[in-house]
Formats: sequence, structure tokens, C-alpha cells
Amino acid sequence: MSMRDSTLVSVLIPCYNSHLYVGECIESALQQTYSNTEIIVVDDGSTDDSRHVIESYGSCIGIEFSPHQGANSARNRLLQLSRGTWVQYLDADNYLLPNKIERQMAIAEENAELDVVYSPPTLVASGGHEHTLEIEQVVDHIANYLLWAPFDTSSMICRAEAIRAVGGWKEDQLCCQEHELLQRLFFSGCQFACLNERIGAMYRRHNGNSVSTKDPENVIRTRMQLTDAMEAYLDKHGLVTELRERCIAQARFENARSMYSFDPKYARELMTKARSVRQKLTGPSAPLRYRIALSVFGFHGAEQLGRVTRELRSFTLSSARNRKPV
Repeated sequence: MSMRDSTLVSVLIPCYNSHLYVGECIESALQQTYSNTEIIVVDDGSTDDSRHVIESYGSCIGIEFSPHQGANSARNRLLQLSRGTWVQYLDADNYLLPNKIERQMAIAEENAELDVVYSPPTLVASGGHEHTLEIEQVVDHIANYLLWAPFDTSSMICRAEAIRAVGGWKEDQLCCQEHELLQRLFFSGCQFACLNERIGAMYRRHNGNSVSTKDPENVIRTRMQLTDAMEAYLDKHGLVTELRERCIAQARFENARSMYSFDPKYARELMTKARSVRQKLTGPSAPLRYRIALSVFGFHGAEQLGRVTRELRSFTLSSARNRKPV
């Protein structure tokens, strides 16, 4: 397919104080092998050197500078400025490998009914270590949504009109922003496809300055509210399946464990809702030793035992480091 005949994709980059990364982000958009793209950057009132970096690209990209109003406001403004049938949102501290858009658009252009194509994101930790998140339930997109990790802002492409039709990004949504939008897309009947391959949506994981690390309790509560809303939607429309029930329970179990140190009462409430998954616990939150403790001591006892174990391990490591050689 020639560039003249291919569908225009808008690469939309919101930027706020990302001068260390926005150059690499823009370069990754410019280097896409899918050639029919436009690249637009909205700087959301940065106070660092982001403006200088962005302006250095000149006419290669579209640029707008605005007062600071938040990420979702910038994303909505980018959508207003875009001309593409499809949009690739790309946060300024992340980047794409060269064939990311081409490979997803190959799927999108095969099926005119699709609204979202997603793939597993790759986490990039400090030091450059990479870890691609697995997608297990390829044929059940709602199950993937409930498991949370397979969906990330930069790892998907979306039909622009589908986002407009559900009202765009919710500007007062402080966390779980892409999942809140995705839920409205599911509820509106949008069609999803999964390309379950590592195609290069690179999510840079920072230490200490992300929403999830600054206020993890709020992230957990928001995710559980979205999970409850999805459960109610599935029940209302007769879309409940054993797999989806299990994914809901697994999500509640994992978040019960994460919430315990902040609000034990709420954590126990989540665990009570997740009882149906107790015999099928999986993932890093349910190692064998924890499952044994859970069956013997219950949730509260297992968490208390886990806390004591962690403190003992930390004390042992600290003592080993501080021990002077003889």
C-alpha cells in the first residue's frame, strides 16, 4: 500500500517537564516505518527545558504550547488538532520501536469494524532492563482489561472517532486514565483486536515520581471502582463468563494484598469478594508459601506473617551489610 492510499495516523504527544526524554520520544515517532503519519506535540506548561527541545524539530512536527492543565486536557487538545483516522498516543517520557504503528495498522486496515488494536507494552526500568508484559487471554479483551497490565496508553492505537464519540479523555481523572477511557469504549460497543507480539511500545518506569508510586492507595481504589463498574456491566448484559469472573476475583485478590498496609479493613473486604478465586490463585502475588499461609491462617494471618518475614529478611540483610570483616 502506498503512502497516498494508506490511512493517516496521528501520533499525539502530551509533554510536561520531560526535557530528558521528549527528544527520544519525538525521534521514535519520526522513525516509524509506517510513513503516513503526522506528529503533534502539546506542551502542557512545562517549566523545564522541554520547550527548547520541542522547538528544535521545527516544521517536522506540529507544536502547541499551553498553560498547565493536566495530561488529559493535553490529550483532548491533541485530539482536536489531529487529522488522522487513527491516533497513537505517546507520552513524552516513553518511545516506540520503528515498526510499532505499521504492524498494528496492518491489523486495523484488515477490518473496518475495529476501533482499538493493542499489544503488550514493554517496561523499561532504570538501568535499561526491559520486561515485556504477557497477554494471556488474547481472545477475551474484557478479561485482558480486568487483568489491567495488557493495556497501556502507548501500546495501542485507537480510531479517533471512537474516542470522540465517548467524550474524549476525562479531564478530572487523576489516575487509571487510559483504563477509564477504555471502559467507556467497551461500554459503547467498540471492537478490539490484540496483536500479541512485542512490537515496541516502550514504557519507561520511573522511581518515585509516577502517579502509582506517589499515591498507590488512590490507584488501588480507583482500579477497584472501575472493576466493580465492569462487573455490573457484564451482569446487566448477560456477559459474565467463568474466565471473566476469575479475572475479577484475581484483580481483587492482588489489590487486597497491595492495600493491606494502607487500609486493612478495605483489604479484607476485597479479599472477601475474591474468595471464589482462592483455589486458583496465580501470579507473583500468590507464591506457594503465601497460598499455604492463606489456607492455614486466613488472609489477616497470612499478611501478618508476610510482614514479619519481610522485616526479618530486611534486618538480616542490613546486619550482613553492616558486619565488619574480622
